[in-house]
Amino acid sequence: MDIIKDLFNERDQRLILSIPLPLTVHEDCWSWSKEKTGFYSVKSAYRWLRNHSIPAGMDSGLWKNFWKLRVQPKVLHFGWRAMSGILATKVELNTKHVHVNNLCSFCNMAEESIMHVLVSCEQLEEALMVAWAIWNARNNLLWNQKSTTAAEVILSARTHLYQWQCAQQSKLEPPLSHFEIGKEAEHWTKSERNMVKVNVDGAIFEAMHSLGFGFIARDCHGEIIEAGSFNKNGTSSPELVELIGIKEALSWIKDKSWGRIVLESDCLLAVQAIHTSVALPSTFGMLVQDCQHLLSQMSHVSLCFVKRSANKAAHFLARNSCYLSDCFFVKDTSPSDLLRIVLDDIKV
Repeated sequence: MDIIKDLFNERDQRLILSIPLPLTVHEDCWSWSKEKTGFYSVKSAYRWLRNHSIPAGMDSGLWKNFWKLRVQPKVLHFGWRAMSGILATKVELNTKHVHVNNLCSFCNMAEESIMHVLVSCEQLEEALMVAWAIWNARNNLLWNQKSTTAAEVILSARTHLYQWQCAQQSKLEPPLSHFEIGKEAEHWTKSERNMVKVNVDGAIFEAMHSLGFGFIARDCHGEIIEAGSFNKNGTSSPELVELIGIKEALSWIKDKSWGRIVLESDCLLAVQAIHTSVALPSTFGMLVQDCQHLLSQMSHVSLCFVKRSANKAAHFLARNSCYLSDCFFVKDTSPSDLLRIVLDDIKV
């Protein structure tokens, strides 16, 4: 640390200290820095360029919020095409050297631009309302022909609701590999007899240019065995900080003689990556390999994903690592706020 401070300015110090050091030897290789996997793809490059070439008047967070809307994918795609100015209206076709008459086919009074078609054209709005009325009447007729009893109506409604819920789940939630979506506990639970449960979490402190992580080990009765809180200089992405926390927790566990241990993290991406066998040529992948290497040396340790609500004690230690840096605790020396969280976990 003294050498780095003597040779480099403050900015370069932060960048150097942000580089995680691997446990094992890795040969240098090319890596695409815009993806956590390190693999280059045209889609990734296109997405990065789109995010860094925002049209005038567009907020940088607009697209993130837009793609999170709970509507059908085809509606999102149509909206994206409209806002990006690539709908095949007559005005747009002419810009691509497709020479057609620019007048709107419905009103014949203005150019058929995206704004005119979607907002300004009253004739098109009336035509759409008529089409909607016809479609609605047809559906009502078919409904009355097919559903003759209340039970059939309820069954049909329930079926459509189930299909919609399945579509939303598959669209909005990431795959959990061998984990089951919605099966994770909402609250912390005690471990099995003669088993130790360790929870770990990470945190970023942008204003202080540092990162922190904390872990806590509890016995089958929920009592604190030992806990730790640590803070390091440097900045990194949330996923990397979570992986650093898991790696440090595994290194800490390695020196213990606790028997069977389950390690819980609320970072789904990190847990999924550690449980896969794909080698990723990136800093993220390097940390994943370190965690896999440590786990391979400890057959009595298992890693699993839990929700944030079941990881409150570790979250407290990570968030307070800037004040409790490089500290170990046992039950009698733990902060009162941590003891209160542990007590609440036992009561639930």
